[in-house]
Amino acid sequence: MSSTTLSPISNHARWSGVREQKPAALRLTRRGRIVFTTIFLGLVVAAMIFVGGRAAASFDAGSPPEIHYVTVSTGDTLYSVAGDYAEPGQIREMVRQITDLNSLGSATIHPGQRLAIPVG
Repeated sequence: MSSTTLSPISNHARWSGVREQKPAALRLTRRGRIVFTTIFLGLVVAAMIFVGGRAAASFDAGSPPEIHYVTVSTGDTLYSVAGDYAEPGQIREMVRQITDLNSLGSATIHPGQRLAIPVG
């Protein structure tokens, strides 16, 4: 006969009485959520007022610019036509105004084309 001796062995680490601390998750109470939402909405409203104030329309009716019509001749360019009607040093601005007023996609114009020119 043989004898076997059993002794209890544990694979688990012994508990030292101190738990590992995990960082606490942020918990908002109902009151905290209301405060947070109120502050957020206040910032949104303030941003809308700030941006909306810049985009305000003017109540001044103003008068539309006087328009003069020109028929393009052979050899004319948009720059030369603008130079005939622009004040000194303002030719590029006049080219932009003519382009916008006539909805031109480019600075190319053709003989016989009728252009609206802002005067004044």
